[in-house]
Amino acid sequence: MKGRRLRVGVLGCGVIAQVMHLPHLRQMNDRFEIVALCDLSEELVRRLGEAYEVPRVHTHPDDMFAEPLDALLVLSSGSHAPVACAAAEAGIGVFVEKPMCVTPREGEEMIAAAERAGVTLMVGYHKRYDPAYERALAELQGLGEPLLARTATFESPQDPYLAHHHVLPATDVDPAVLAELRADDDKLVAEALPSADEAIRRFYRTALIDSMIHDVNLLAGLCGRPSVKHAAIRADGLGVVGVFGLPTDADAVSTWTATADLVRYEQHFEVITASSRLALRFPSPFLRNAPTGLVLQAGDGTVSWEQTFTVSYDEAFRRELEEFHSCVVTGEPPRTNAREGLEDIRLLKELAERAASEPTVGALAAGGPDG
Repeated sequence: MKGRRLRVGVLGCGVIAQVMHLPHLRQMNDRFEIVALCDLSEELVRRLGEAYEVPRVHTHPDDMFAEPLDALLVLSSGSHAPVACAAAEAGIGVFVEKPMCVTPREGEEMIAAAERAGVTLMVGYHKRYDPAYERALAELQGLGEPLLARTATFESPQDPYLAHHHVLPATDVDPAVLAELRADDDKLVAEALPSADEAIRRFYRTALIDSMIHDVNLLAGLCGRPSVKHAAIRADGLGVVGVFGLPTDADAVSTWTATADLVRYEQHFEVITASSRLALRFPSPFLRNAPTGLVLQAGDGTVSWEQTFTVSYDEAFRRELEEFHSCVVTGEPPRTNAREGLEDIRLLKELAERAASEPTVGALAAGGPDG
């Protein structure tokens, strides 16, 4: 749906804003008009304002609410709750990048604010809008009950994937401001995991809710909401194994591994039924229009066969913005809604708590993964 053109503000002008959201907003100028940008870096936001011809730029989120906004994209790091609640109270539709929050309390506050105001609150899980994912969801309807699901994410260095993009750095932010924001974030993580040590808290923040959250959200979308059965974090902080129960009484096994030198990001997803195996392979989120691979294997007891699909080169980040526009205009709920995003946070909080109870976790390196 095109129709009404939304006046949109963008809060947080870092990597994902520059690589994906801002270019797509400009491309979709029949649906969106970028009227304001905001970032802690005055130099960065000024240069991006010039590049995207956005006359109104700010360095404080509160200043955004003086703008005539219909919608706000919250792409900043740290807690999204204060600005999301303020935007909702101002009658502005809100899109928040994952993770929607750090603590369940924040998520409840965000949902309550959006419901009171009757505005859209959408969480940015772009992989749920991938054409290959949508084809997989349709294929699964005819394949029978899952016997097992498996997910595996191999997190690798980001810089090589970003080298071909012209990403502007933020170099002029006051270190005292950054330190204050980090301290606030640490308090939220401590609130989420009051009994966990610093290493588990760091792993929760940098690996679980920042990256592995995609795995559990995909599980929920394709197989139903999972529940935690087992969790173990590597002693060096470079990986985690989670075992989940699915609504069909099947299990799902999820692994997340950080590779320091292997520049080969991959995320695999697989569902196995009695007569089929369906697999998705997602590319790096920093590669525009790179297709997600979809493979379907099936058999009749004597003969097996395999189909490989390149479903589309359409960009999932663009498609989720189409959904956001439609939901703000029509009032319909988004596929990746805030209650679902909150359940993902609760699930990963439980995963971290379960892993913290394992005796090997005490040796987890204080540094942990670097995200």
